[in-house]
Amino acid sequence: MPQSKKRKSQQHPHPDFIPHEKKRQSAIPAAIIFCMLIGAGIAAFAVGFSMPELLLGAAIGGVVGFIAGKQMDKTFKIDKKQ
Repeated sequence: MPQSKKRKSQQHPHPDFIPHEKKRQSAIPAAIIFCMLIGAGIAAFAVGFSMPELLLGAAIGGVVGFIAGKQMDKTFKIDKKQ
């Protein structure tokens, strides 16, 4: 009869750390904030420090920042196939 209790069990190696690929964050929020500040600054120096013009400059800067951020994400996209 086999003596299975005296046999050593199989040892399976388990890695302590499994490296995962870091998720890249989008550049859109940073570009929007940066361009909003630039747009508000240009509007402030161009027409003065009135609130409607500052808001319009910030809104136009936000749109430009959104477009620029989308383009940055598309430009710096990393292909996994390479």
